[in-house]
Amino acid sequence: ESFIYSPPFRAFTITFHQQFRQFDTAWLPVDLRTEVYVDIGMLGFSIPLIRNNQVTRISDYLVNAATPDSLFESKRALVTDLASESAPDSLMETAGVVIPLSDKERLAFDRIDSTATLDKVFKPEEAVANLLGDHDDDSDRSRWASTLRPFGWFNRVDGFYLSARPRIRSKDRKTGLQTEIGYATAIERWTPGGELWHVWGKRDRFRVSGGYRKGSSPRQTTNLYSNFNAIQAISGGDDYLDHYWRERFYAQRLVKLRSLRLDLVPGVRIEKHRSFRKSTDFAILSDFVQRPNPAIEEGNLRPVTFRATHARGGGPHAIVGQRRLQVHVEQSHPDVFGSDFDFTQIRLYAAWRFKTFFSRRIMPNALDVTIMAGKAFGQLLLQRFGHIDASLERWHNPGTFRSLHANPDEGEHYFSAFWEHHFRTIPFAYLGWDWLVKRNIGIIIYGGHCRTWISDSRLRNLSYTPQYGDQLYHELGASINGLLGLFRLDFTKRLDTSGYTIGFARIL
Repeated sequence: ESFIYSPPFRAFTITFHQQFRQFDTAWLPVDLRTEVYVDIGMLGFSIPLIRNNQVTRISDYLVNAATPDSLFESKRALVTDLASESAPDSLMETAGVVIPLSDKERLAFDRIDSTATLDKVFKPEEAVANLLGDHDDDSDRSRWASTLRPFGWFNRVDGFYLSARPRIRSKDRKTGLQTEIGYATAIERWTPGGELWHVWGKRDRFRVSGGYRKGSSPRQTTNLYSNFNAIQAISGGDDYLDHYWRERFYAQRLVKLRSLRLDLVPGVRIEKHRSFRKSTDFAILSDFVQRPNPAIEEGNLRPVTFRATHARGGGPHAIVGQRRLQVHVEQSHPDVFGSDFDFTQIRLYAAWRFKTFFSRRIMPNALDVTIMAGKAFGQLLLQRFGHIDASLERWHNPGTFRSLHANPDEGEHYFSAFWEHHFRTIPFAYLGWDWLVKRNIGIIIYGGHCRTWISDSRLRNLSYTPQYGDQLYHELGASINGLLGLFRLDFTKRLDTSGYTIGFARIL
C-alpha cells in the first residue's frame, strides 16, 4: 500500500516484467512486459475496468561495436523503426510481425470492431452516469440519431411544468435539431420551442445556431439553480427564483481560435417580455404562502451580444479544477432593431486552479479562485440585474455565499470572489489517522466576499423590496470532504456580522 489514490481512482496498478540474456560478457534485456490495471469510479458512477498488456522486444545487440564519430555530430536524436518502415500503413497489419501472437490475441484481432471508440468501450455506468450520459441511439446504420427526453420543474408561477424534448442529430454530430413542447398546469399554457445548429470546418471550428422559445423564464441570471429549485418549493420552502413570460428568438455564431484556446460568439436576440403573477401556493404537507412574483419592465428587448471564452483543460471541476476566463457583453439601443430599452451590461467570470503543495501527487493540494462581476451602463432592466447566489436551505452549491439562506442578492452592479484551498488528506496523514486517509476524507478551507450595488434613485422606484444589502459580505469556513465519496460537510462563519451555518454540498 505505497500509494493511496484519490477519487475517482479506486486502483491504479502498473507491473513490469523483464527477461535478460547474455551477449558476450554482458547481460542485457531482451523484452519489456507491461501490465496496467485502472479502476475508476465512485458512488453512483463507474467506468469499465481498463486493462492494458504490452510486450516490447529488444534485439540485434552489438556489443563493443565501433561507432563512427559522425554519429555524435548532431545533437538531435535519430530513431528508426525498422519494423514499420516496410509494413503496411495499418496498426492491425503489423500485429504479430515482430512478436508472434497467441491464439487468444489472434482471435481478438480477427473479431475486432473497427467502429469501436473509447467513449463506446468505456462508457460510464451506474445511476449518475445514466442521468448525465448521452442516450442517443447510434445502433442503426442511418445517417441520423434521435432521442426523446422528458423535462420538468415546479415553481409558484407555472405550477408543475412538464415537457418533451425530441432531438435528431446527424451521426457525425455536425447538424442537429431539438424541439420542445411543454405545458404549465397553474397557468394552463403550452410552451413551444426549438433549436437548430450546424458545425463545420477543421476540428469543428465554426458553429451556427438559432432557436425559439415561448414560456416562463427565471428573472435571476443564476447558473447554479435555474429552475431546479422545485424540491424546495414543492416541499413548502420559499421559491428561490422570480419569473416572467418571455418569447425569444436568437441567432449566434461560434468561432474557435484553437491556438489561443479562445471561443468567440457574436449573436442577436429578439425578445418580448411580460410580467407574471403568482399562480399557486401548492406544497406537499405544508400551508406555506409564497411571496408575490414581482412585476418586470415589459417591452421588446432586441440586444446584440458578444461572448469571449478562454478555457484550458477538461473534466469534472471538482477533480481537475477550472481554468476559465469569460467576458459577456450585451447592448440594447432603440436605434438597433427598434429595441425599447437602452443599456449596456458587461459580465465577467474567472475561475482558476493553482497547484500549491505536494504538486507531484496525482491529486495535489490546490487553490481554486472564482471571481464574478458585472457592470451596467444606462437603465438596466430588472430582469437583467446581476445576482449573487445564496444557499438553497442547507444545500451549498459551489459558487454560492453559503451563510446567506434567502433569495439571491441582486443589483445593477455586482462583485463576488470565492476561494477554496484543498488540503486533501494531508492533515489527517500527518496526524496518523490512516482510516480517514484510506477513505479519502480531506479538509477544505474556503471563504467568500461579495457585494451588489443599486443606485438610490433606482431603489426608491422599485415596485418590490429586493434582496439587497448596501455592504460587503464576508465569510470563512472549513469543510470535511469526501463523505461517502460524493459529499462534503461545510461549517461557515460570517465575518461581517454574527452567525454561522452548517450545510452539505456535492463534490461533483
